[in-house]
Amino acid sequence: MFYDSYTISGWRAEKSIKSLLEEMVDFNERFISERRPYQYTQNSHVCWDEEREIPEKNFSHLVLECEERLVKDIDNFLADEQWYQERGILYKRGYLFSGEAGNGKTSLCFAIGNYVGWSVHFLSLNDINNDTDLFSLFGQLGQRSIVVLEDVDAAFNKRDGEQTGVSFSALLNCLDGAFSAEKSITILTTNHPEKIDPALIRRGRVDCHVEINNPSLEMINKYITKFYTIQNKKVLEIEDFKNNISMADIQNHCLDYRADLQGCVVAIKKEIKVRDSALKNRGLAHEAKFADRNQEDLTESGICKTH
Repeated sequence: MFYDSYTISGWRAEKSIKSLLEEMVDFNERFISERRPYQYTQNSHVCWDEEREIPEKNFSHLVLECEERLVKDIDNFLADEQWYQERGILYKRGYLFSGEAGNGKTSLCFAIGNYVGWSVHFLSLNDINNDTDLFSLFGQLGQRSIVVLEDVDAAFNKRDGEQTGVSFSALLNCLDGAFSAEKSITILTTNHPEKIDPALIRRGRVDCHVEINNPSLEMINKYITKFYTIQNKKVLEIEDFKNNISMADIQNHCLDYRADLQGCVVAIKKEIKVRDSALKNRGLAHEAKFADRNQEDLTESGICKTH
């Protein structure tokens, strides 16, 4: 819909129009560069809703073992735009973030958005009715956008019956086919990478796989050091640490004891001990169940008889 219209005529019209267009392009580029990235979600009308400015998450707020490798990959991608264009290659990058829940996959998406200055679009495949709607949403993505497909394994489980209105082939087309977005970053997240069909994450669709699992003891100490702004880098010491606690759990303990470092350390140790005990009990129960099953199999086969 046009709210206003203007007519430029005369022998200098072409020059004036070109000057006006150049000024508009320059203004738009400055506006985009100065505007903070936004978070978008799809709505029931098959459009993107602007929700809010994305949280001010950046890499300095996160404690990730993959940070250096990921930042280097992003920097290389941003620097290579002309290289892609000269070779006629679609300028886009695909990532798979996998690992246990509560370790910062979504926060990492926001950190990347802030780092590159691109808005982040969260797409739920389970809320899309058909292929046409999916194509429409990808078609509405502007250049320099990040699109995040969270828990992608929940929508497609190795093509054993699609659990969404979107077909598997349509999603593949959006990732690297006719409907894929130019100048974009696509991020797939999952807690269960083993459930994803290999076709979905092959090279060209996913260029870099980043595992974000439960933190090591070193990463936990690094987070605590940051949170309490202290110099001691070995606040938490645990023998035979099992990596059975998420970074979200660590953060919650820090928040609960924000003015009590020792109280936080005690609480974390207590939770880890409880988790270790539960894990050990589950292991013993599994061994007992396995032993009973073996005994039943031997009895039924006649190799072993019970009296």
